[in-house]
Amino acid sequence: MKGHEYPNYPKYQYWLGGVFVPEHKRGLGYSSTLLSHTLSYTQSLDIPSVYLQCESHNIALYLKYGFEVIHKVFYQNVEKAIMEKRFKVS
Repeated sequence: MKGHEYPNYPKYQYWLGGVFVPEHKRGLGYSSTLLSHTLSYTQSLDIPSVYLQCESHNIALYLKYGFEVIHKVFYQNVEKAIMEKRFKVS
């Protein structure tokens, strides 16, 4: 987790970043394990929302975990999505 990934979105404070699974290890559940643990931990901190940016081909993965696409951006000539996952804060 890191803070303030993009200067264009200063109100988006908590970002999930650096999640990478090598191609030959994809489809074996590593992303699910990493995301489940990270999102559970994030929710325990009473953080209201977490954000991430990903390339278009990864959107479906994050939709399964309750993220929503809130922006589309071009970064280094690649279309990316800014996504948000909201938590119920106790």
